[in-house]
Amino acid sequence: MLRFTDDGRTWGDGSLIAADDYNETDILHLGAGRWLAVCRTTLDYHVQLFASDDDGRSWQDRGPLTQSAEHPAHLLRLADGRILFTFGIRIGKRGVGARFSDDEGASWSNPRILVRCKRASDGGYPSSCQMADGTIVTAYYTNRIDAHARYHMGVVRWLPSSKNCCATTRVEWLDGAGSAVAT
Repeated sequence: MLRFTDDGRTWGDGSLIAADDYNETDILHLGAGRWLAVCRTTLDYHVQLFASDDDGRSWQDRGPLTQSAEHPAHLLRLADGRILFTFGIRIGKRGVGARFSDDEGASWSNPRILVRCKRASDGGYPSSCQMADGTIVTAYYTNRIDAHARYHMGVVRWLPSSKNCCATTRVEWLDGAGSAVAT
Protein backbone atom coordinates (compact mmCIF):
# COMPACT_ATOMS: atom_id res chain seq x y z
CA MET A 1 0.00 0.00 0.00
CA LEU A 2 1.44 3.37 -1.03
CA ARG A 3 0.61 6.79 0.39
CA PHE A 4 0.83 10.41 -0.72
CA THR A 5 0.72 13.75 1.07
CA ASP A 6 0.72 16.06 -1.97
CA ASP A 7 -2.60 15.40 -3.75
CA GLY A 8 -1.15 12.34 -5.47
CA ARG A 9 1.83 13.95 -7.22
CA THR A 10 4.33 11.63 -5.50
CA TRP A 11 3.78 8.26 -3.85
CA GLY A 12 5.82 6.50 -1.18
CA ASP A 13 5.81 5.27 2.41
CA GLY A 14 4.84 1.81 1.24
CA SER A 15 3.71 -1.13 3.33
CA LEU A 16 3.23 -4.76 2.33
CA ILE A 17 -0.23 -6.28 2.82
CA ALA A 18 0.85 -9.85 2.09
CA ALA A 19 3.92 -11.46 0.53
CA ASP A 20 4.61 -14.10 -2.11
CA ASP A 21 1.39 -16.05 -2.69
CA TYR A 22 -1.04 -13.11 -3.06
CA ASN A 23 -2.24 -10.85 -5.87
CA GLU A 24 -5.37 -9.11 -7.23
CA THR A 25 -6.06 -7.24 -4.01
CA ASP A 26 -9.11 -5.10 -3.22
CA ILE A 27 -9.01 -2.76 -0.22
CA LEU A 28 -11.73 -1.02 1.78
CA HIS A 29 -11.21 1.89 4.18
CA LEU A 30 -13.38 1.41 7.27
CA GLY A 31 -12.45 4.75 8.87
CA ALA A 32 -10.43 5.66 11.97
CA GLY A 33 -7.25 4.11 10.53
CA ARG A 34 -8.87 0.72 9.87
CA TRP A 35 -8.72 -1.10 6.53
CA LEU A 36 -9.70 -4.48 5.09
CA ALA A 37 -7.97 -6.16 2.16
CA VAL A 38 -8.98 -9.27 0.23
CA CYS A 39 -6.26 -11.00 -1.79
CA ARG A 40 -6.34 -13.84 -4.30
CA THR A 41 -3.84 -16.61 -3.62
CA THR A 42 -1.83 -18.27 -6.37
CA LEU A 43 -1.51 -21.62 -4.62
CA ASP A 44 -5.17 -22.76 -4.69
CA TYR A 45 -6.88 -19.54 -5.82
CA HIS A 46 -8.94 -18.77 -2.73
CA VAL A 47 -9.44 -15.28 -1.26
CA GLN A 48 -7.68 -14.40 2.00
CA LEU A 49 -8.77 -11.55 4.32
CA PHE A 50 -6.30 -9.11 5.88
CA ALA A 51 -6.96 -6.21 8.28
CA SER A 52 -5.08 -3.13 9.44
CA ASP A 53 -5.76 -0.96 12.49
CA ASP A 54 -2.87 1.48 11.89
CA ASP A 55 -3.82 3.05 8.55
CA GLY A 56 -2.28 0.25 6.51
CA ARG A 57 1.21 0.35 8.00
CA SER A 58 0.90 -3.26 9.22
CA TRP A 59 -1.54 -6.02 8.28
CA GLN A 60 -2.90 -9.07 10.09
CA ASP A 61 -4.01 -12.25 8.32
CA ARG A 62 -7.66 -12.91 9.24
CA GLY A 63 -8.01 -16.16 7.30
CA PRO A 64 -9.72 -17.40 4.14
CA LEU A 65 -13.08 -16.02 2.97
CA THR A 66 -13.59 -18.48 0.11
CA GLN A 67 -12.74 -22.00 -0.89
CA SER A 68 -10.31 -23.03 -3.61
CA ALA A 69 -11.09 -21.63 -7.08
CA GLU A 70 -13.38 -18.91 -5.68
CA HIS A 71 -11.83 -15.60 -6.69
CA PRO A 72 -11.25 -12.67 -7.31
CA ALA A 73 -13.12 -10.43 -4.90
CA HIS A 74 -14.63 -7.01 -4.28
CA LEU A 75 -15.52 -5.19 -1.03
CA LEU A 76 -18.23 -2.54 -0.63
CA ARG A 77 -19.53 -0.65 2.41
CA LEU A 78 -23.34 -0.57 2.21
CA ALA A 79 -25.50 2.36 3.32
CA ASP A 80 -26.72 0.35 6.35
CA GLY A 81 -23.10 -0.15 7.50
CA ARG A 82 -22.67 -3.77 6.46
CA ILE A 83 -19.79 -4.85 4.25
CA LEU A 84 -20.59 -6.73 1.06
CA PHE A 85 -17.98 -9.18 -0.22
CA THR A 86 -18.56 -10.51 -3.76
CA PHE A 87 -16.40 -13.10 -5.48
CA GLY A 88 -16.16 -15.30 -8.55
CA ILE A 89 -16.98 -19.00 -8.25
CA ARG A 90 -14.93 -20.96 -10.78
CA ILE A 91 -15.63 -24.53 -9.68
CA GLY A 92 -18.79 -26.50 -8.85
CA LYS A 93 -21.78 -24.12 -8.92
CA ARG A 94 -19.99 -21.54 -11.07
CA GLY A 95 -21.02 -17.92 -10.97
CA VAL A 96 -20.81 -15.01 -8.54
CA GLY A 97 -21.15 -15.34 -4.77
CA ALA A 98 -21.74 -12.89 -1.94
CA ARG A 99 -21.18 -12.72 1.81
CA PHE A 100 -22.01 -9.98 4.33
CA SER A 101 -20.35 -8.75 7.50
CA ASP A 102 -22.17 -6.60 10.04
CA ASP A 103 -19.17 -6.33 12.41
CA GLU A 104 -16.45 -4.66 10.29
CA GLY A 105 -15.19 -7.96 8.87
CA ALA A 106 -14.80 -9.90 12.13
CA SER A 107 -17.40 -12.47 10.98
CA TRP A 108 -19.18 -13.21 7.71
CA SER A 109 -22.50 -14.66 6.60
CA ASN A 110 -22.69 -17.96 4.79
CA PRO A 111 -22.00 -17.60 1.06
CA ARG A 112 -24.94 -17.03 -1.30
CA ILE A 113 -24.95 -17.41 -5.06
CA LEU A 114 -26.00 -14.23 -6.88
CA VAL A 115 -25.49 -15.47 -10.43
CA ARG A 116 -25.25 -19.00 -11.80
CA CYS A 117 -23.05 -19.50 -14.88
CA LYS A 118 -23.69 -23.20 -15.50
CA ARG A 119 -21.80 -23.44 -18.79
CA ALA A 120 -18.83 -21.26 -17.85
CA SER A 121 -15.25 -22.36 -17.40
CA ASP A 122 -14.07 -18.81 -16.70
CA GLY A 123 -15.70 -15.86 -15.00
CA GLY A 124 -15.94 -13.61 -12.03
CA TYR A 125 -14.24 -10.27 -11.34
CA PRO A 126 -17.40 -8.89 -9.73
CA SER A 127 -17.74 -5.23 -8.89
CA SER A 128 -20.72 -3.87 -6.98
CA CYS A 129 -22.26 -0.50 -6.22
CA GLN A 130 -25.31 0.48 -4.21
CA MET A 131 -28.02 2.56 -5.81
CA ALA A 132 -30.00 5.31 -4.05
CA ASP A 133 -32.98 2.94 -3.65
CA GLY A 134 -30.81 0.43 -1.74
CA THR A 135 -30.50 -2.10 -4.53
CA ILE A 136 -27.09 -3.47 -5.42
CA VAL A 137 -25.79 -3.61 -8.98
CA THR A 138 -23.10 -6.27 -9.45
CA ALA A 139 -21.22 -6.49 -12.75
CA TYR A 140 -19.26 -9.62 -13.71
CA TYR A 141 -18.04 -11.54 -16.73
CA THR A 142 -18.27 -15.12 -17.90
CA ASN A 143 -17.07 -16.94 -21.00
CA ARG A 144 -20.35 -18.75 -21.75
CA ILE A 145 -24.06 -18.24 -21.26
CA ASP A 146 -27.02 -20.20 -22.63
CA ALA A 147 -27.37 -17.77 -25.56
CA HIS A 148 -23.75 -18.02 -26.82
CA ALA A 149 -20.27 -19.39 -26.07
CA ARG A 150 -18.38 -16.09 -26.21
CA TYR A 151 -17.23 -13.84 -23.39
CA HIS A 152 -20.16 -12.07 -21.80
CA MET A 153 -20.34 -9.09 -19.46
CA GLY A 154 -23.35 -9.39 -17.17
CA VAL A 155 -25.03 -7.17 -14.62
CA VAL A 156 -27.47 -8.23 -11.92
CA ARG A 157 -29.52 -5.80 -9.84
CA TRP A 158 -30.58 -7.22 -6.50
CA LEU A 159 -31.89 -6.29 -3.09
CA PRO A 160 -30.00 -7.40 0.03
CA SER A 161 -32.12 -8.49 2.97
CA SER A 162 -32.43 -6.46 6.17
CA LYS A 163 -29.45 -5.44 8.29
CA ASN A 164 -29.92 -8.07 11.00
CA CYS A 165 -29.90 -11.08 8.71
CA CYS A 166 -26.29 -11.95 8.05
CA ALA A 167 -26.66 -15.63 8.94
CA THR A 168 -29.71 -16.05 6.70
CA THR A 169 -29.22 -13.49 3.97
CA ARG A 170 -31.59 -13.97 1.03
CA VAL A 171 -31.10 -12.56 -2.42
CA GLU A 172 -34.25 -10.98 -3.78
CA TRP A 173 -34.11 -10.56 -7.54
CA LEU A 174 -35.80 -7.56 -9.11
CA ASP A 175 -37.74 -7.66 -12.35
CA GLY A 176 -37.42 -4.90 -14.95
CA ALA A 177 -40.00 -2.78 -13.11
CA GLY A 178 -38.09 -2.96 -9.82
CA SER A 179 -40.49 -5.40 -8.15
CA ALA A 180 -39.16 -8.27 -6.04
CA VAL A 181 -39.23 -11.66 -7.71
CA ALA A 182 -39.53 -14.82 -5.61
CA THR A 183 -36.30 -16.75 -5.18
